[in-house]
Amino acid sequence: GTLAVESTLGKGSTFVLEFPKKEVFGAWDKIKATDDHGPARETHAPTEERIANGEQSTTILIVEDNSDLRQFLREVLSPLYKVIPAENGARALELLNKLAEGEGQPPELILTDLMMPEMDGYALIEALKADARWQSVPIVVLTARASLPDRLA
Repeated sequence: GTLAVESTLGKGSTFVLEFPKKEVFGAWDKIKATDDHGPARETHAPTEERIANGEQSTTILIVEDNSDLRQFLREVLSPLYKVIPAENGARALELLNKLAEGEGQPPELILTDLMMPEMDGYALIEALKADARWQSVPIVVLTARASLPDRLA
């Protein structure tokens, strides 16, 4: 794969990460046989047909206390995905419990900040990993904390 960076002083940076596409035959059975992270979840990636029909079959939970960033992520992702916003970890767990009770589609991806009031991202991740219903859901951490100890935590 490749990684490209464009940076303009005072304006920001853009990072582009590309992975080579490979056809892998028979690998899925091997992955399922060795998966010890709970039951596999079927995902429904957006296709051109689904996008054209306005279907958002994959659900993403966004946990972010900054309302501007939460709204930005919602606007960017909502054309392709069903987005569920939460302002902190405690609210995210409330929403997840409702979804688990059948009040909507559980998320197939969770984007979370680390530094939030009431329940931070660290506590949220611990709670998610302790609950068998959410152990197999991928979590992407969005944070301004850039030090190595923070990233390894």
